[in-house]
Amino acid sequence: MTGSGNLLVNELFGIIVRQTKLDHLPFNPGCSPEAIENAENSLGVHLPEDYKTFLSSHDGQSDPYTLTFPPDQIAFLSIADVVTLWQELQQYRDDMGYEQSDPEGRVRNVLYHPGRIPIAHNESGVAYLFLDYIPGPKGKQGQLIFNVNEADVVLVSENFSGLLRDYMVLLQSGKMIVKKQPAGHGEGYWFESGKGEYIDWKVYKQLLATV
Repeated sequence: MTGSGNLLVNELFGIIVRQTKLDHLPFNPGCSPEAIENAENSLGVHLPEDYKTFLSSHDGQSDPYTLTFPPDQIAFLSIADVVTLWQELQQYRDDMGYEQSDPEGRVRNVLYHPGRIPIAHNESGVAYLFLDYIPGPKGKQGQLIFNVNEADVVLVSENFSGLLRDYMVLLQSGKMIVKKQPAGHGEGYWFESGKGEYIDWKVYKQLLATV
């Protein structure tokens, strides 16, 4: 995600601003190349170029309350918080199921592993969006995966740009909209389907199948 990738982000964020009427979205300014390089050294991976470009302009969200993203209300992490959370999750490492994959052979049946880099999460829901560096035999390095629960991990997108593009297409088509959260759920905004459904993984998958 180079210059064209920044245009994608700007277009996506423009749609969200128009639907929410927010003066600005809750994202931090971009981080430095040195911060990204230091994170890569800590994580032991080369982060995807499209994700690094995104971090260079938007270093994660400034808060997880004003706006959350599908599926299941995730908020994007700063690069510093990516490293911190990755380190914290290592205490739960479990390689059981590593040699097994989903039916399509794309995602290994293991959750907490050094080769899974959390870039967004729903902290209260214990749900994570990971960059996957241990894909199944038919998966792709750097694909984005999401844990539906503590046992099941699914493929969300083949890359970070694809995730942003999926958001934009669903919003442009009206199959997904950004709305104020209902009373009792919070003060911020979240994404709903065009039918008013909360977007968990099941609904998000169904929406993607229609575009």
